[in-house]
Amino acid sequence: MYTPVRFFTNEMLKNVSNTVKEMSSFIYPPITMYQDGTDLVLEAEMPGFDKKDIKITVEKNVLTLRAERKREYRSVYIDQRVDKVFKVVRLPVDVDQASISAKYQDGLLTVRMKAKDIKTVEIE
Repeated sequence: MYTPVRFFTNEMLKNVSNTVKEMSSFIYPPITMYQDGTDLVLEAEMPGFDKKDIKITVEKNVLTLRAERKREYRSVYIDQRVDKVFKVVRLPVDVDQASISAKYQDGLLTVRMKAKDIKTVEIE
């Protein structure tokens, strides 16, 4: 039986779901960036994406991460998972463009880059 209350509830849930997806796209995917010797490593949690749909670009000291997935459902009540990713990360140091490599395994994207001008000083 269709009632105005059910209609209002369904519409409210759709709006909440869309708002949550929009807000989470600013912080998704969660990343960790750290230094490993002379390498700068960025890890991004991106479960559910296919590696062929992930694009990474590095220009100067800015890394851009893009991804998009398409999913089809017969009926969706709430969907809070992000289908598109556009994240820009300012790198703390310049990197060697030729040294950039990426690996995607078990939902974790790992990008390794040789950092320029990082020198380990030995203490006497």
